[in-house]
Amino acid sequence: MLSLEKALLTENYNFAELLESDDETCFYFPYNWKIEKPRSFFKDIYYLMFTNWGEEVINAGYKISPPNEIL
Repeated sequence: MLSLEKALLTENYNFAELLESDDETCFYFPYNWKIEKPRSFFKDIYYLMFTNWGEEVINAGYKISPPNEIL
């Protein structure tokens, strides 16, 4: 979650690169998935993570930003 927050705070972070198929690591999304806005895709993931686990992460002593401060 902290790594994703840092990436979202980086204006020019290349999220599309994370979604590219990789033969060496066998990383593939289903062939019919077309993620047109990679940054938005990861913003949604951060929002869901924060909604579901944000309180636990904060209670564990980590400082994370609420989605409205970074999105």
